[in-house]
Amino acid sequence: MNASRESLYREVQRFRQPRHWLLVVATVTLFVLFGIGEAETTFARAVCLLVAAGVVAAFAVMRLTTEVTEEAIEVSFLPFHRRRVIRFEDIDRVEHHPYRAVTPLAHWGLHLGFGTSAYNIDGDGAVEVVYGDRSLVVGSQRSAELADLVRRMQRFSASRGTRRV
Repeated sequence: MNASRESLYREVQRFRQPRHWLLVVATVTLFVLFGIGEAETTFARAVCLLVAAGVVAAFAVMRLTTEVTEEAIEVSFLPFHRRRVIRFEDIDRVEHHPYRAVTPLAHWGLHLGFGTSAYNIDGDGAVEVVYGDRSLVVGSQRSAELADLVRRMQRFSASRGTRRV
């Protein structure tokens, strides 16, 4: 995120919960055990181990950063994509969604679709930002606070008459 601008809100999420790591370790262990067991060459075994190490390393460095500045909401999900910036004057609607285990929003990770992107690692809910024909869903441990701030900044931006045409 840009350190030269004042941040009104900043949240960094990482895969730190034991349930996340249990899932990762179990999946990697099964992959290594069955992958190496089926591998007929030393090279194939090495590839299995490298893939397993890569998955663990990716989860270790993965982080979701959400920041609200005076101009925009900024989201990055490292190491998978660069920062996404949505200016307040471009936002049409902001919705707060509490998580429930059976809803389409109740998942971890990065989900890209036609017009909708979702980012989540952990949290009690999500904020959906609708802009044009696109939608961004961001998981947050403080989702109600984030949604309220984005709405306030959106109204403030509209009151200044800075909406782009």
